[in-house]
Amino acid sequence: MVDPTPQSRWVTWAWLAILVGFCALFFAQPINLTSADLGRHLKNGQLIWEHPELLSTNFYSYTEPSHPFVNHHWGSGVVFFLIWKFCGFTGLHLFFIALNLAALAVAFKCAQEQAGVGLAALLAILLMPLFSIRAEVRPEAFSYFFTAVLFHRFMRFRGQRPSVRDLWWVPVVEAVWVNLHSYFIVGPALIVAFLLESLCVPTQRRHARSLTVVLGLTVLAALCNPFGVKGAVVPLTIFHEYGYRLVENQSVPFLLARFQMPTLWLFVGVCVVMGLSLVAAWSRVGKSAGMAETLIALGVSAMGWAAYRNLALFGLLALPLIASALSVLRRKRSRGDSLFVMAAVLSLVLAVAGPSTVWSPPRAASRGLDLEPGDSAAADFVKQERLEGPIFNNYDIGGYLIFHLFPEHRVFVDNRPEAYSASFFTQVYVPMQEDEAAWREADERFGFNLIVFHRHDLTPWGQPFLIRRLDDPEWAPVFVDADTLIFLKRNERNQLTIDRSQLPRNIFKTVPSTPRKS
Repeated sequence: MVDPTPQSRWVTWAWLAILVGFCALFFAQPINLTSADLGRHLKNGQLIWEHPELLSTNFYSYTEPSHPFVNHHWGSGVVFFLIWKFCGFTGLHLFFIALNLAALAVAFKCAQEQAGVGLAALLAILLMPLFSIRAEVRPEAFSYFFTAVLFHRFMRFRGQRPSVRDLWWVPVVEAVWVNLHSYFIVGPALIVAFLLESLCVPTQRRHARSLTVVLGLTVLAALCNPFGVKGAVVPLTIFHEYGYRLVENQSVPFLLARFQMPTLWLFVGVCVVMGLSLVAAWSRVGKSAGMAETLIALGVSAMGWAAYRNLALFGLLALPLIASALSVLRRKRSRGDSLFVMAAVLSLVLAVAGPSTVWSPPRAASRGLDLEPGDSAAADFVKQERLEGPIFNNYDIGGYLIFHLFPEHRVFVDNRPEAYSASFFTQVYVPMQEDEAAWREADERFGFNLIVFHRHDLTPWGQPFLIRRLDDPEWAPVFVDADTLIFLKRNERNQLTIDRSQLPRNIFKTVPSTPRKS
């Protein structure tokens, strides 16, 4: 561990300020509720005390209102709602950014203690695009902060006199974390990694008893949620009946085969760097040394390969993990240094192979700390025209409708695949957009009066469905903006709104869709 001098402390604080400012630029992107989960989280926080059933049923939908599910991040909704109520979207956005920056600061501090401020700062800049990949306001920020804090604490615990009192707060954190986000499973996983190391490394065996006690208490703390055992194991069961394919849940190989995403190549390069540096470092000081870092690196790398959504967590932990290996290489000069340099060069080449550099934050014109201008226009139109349901909406815009229109309107579907049966997606939702006969059958069954659709739906069926509705004489387009398209059924109760607001067909053009940056 690097022992900082007064002068190096100033250097560390200066670098930390630079990194925090640079990172903030990636997160300062206006909030777009039309395709985000945030609206639903806010509504959860508002209603949870009045309607506890929203914890365990598909509360907002009229299609499967009684379908059971575990609302595992209900606590985040409460926190988000309270901040939004008193500070607005700007205050909520600042809180989210501050939480992410705090996680980065702790990870940087851990890396600096291992390898010095220079290497820590270089690694932080290299990993910035990965850590900031989830810039939308999400409950995950709590998990990043808790993960960084726990990892840093366990790294320091290695060199201390073992005592459970030094880690008494870890189960308390877990009891809070389990109600905020499903990454709470990372807490016990970190303890297991350091416990296994303490059992295998003679110099660390004195910590085994303390870590065993803390692990047991932390596992028990995971039961401190409204669902008990079911809530404690939700990260392991949530995908058992997941009928809707999301980009964020797809593997890196799957996405690389279909999209040009330079950040994915950065992930591949960093995996190579981390793997080679860990092997080179720990092969020099004993097979058991660094077991905790190796186990954590394997685990977080596997998570990254398995799902795009895990890349931010990978980027956060890769910072202190690589720094820890480099600290060993600096003390034990070996060919591992050369291997690391080669891997780093490979990583940089792969990262910049895309059409634009991944280290460029959003341009000033696209930065902001509030809602995107006009974000509520579609919902305002529905309210002002007093449009009646039932609504048919696509998956993306469900959270937006919940936030703005519930309880006057319930949604057909929203962005919680776990809240709907797999058969709902495979036998109802998707077929009715792919096949006109299925659409007519669903229309007759549900009696749709209103269609509210997120225009940037990138599924194979979304855009063809919209084109068919534009050409359907039974439906009239009455509202469109940058994100949303609204249709009204041609009937007597809608005729006045249609007469005032119907949009001409010739304003709509069919163009290839391109993914929007998240």
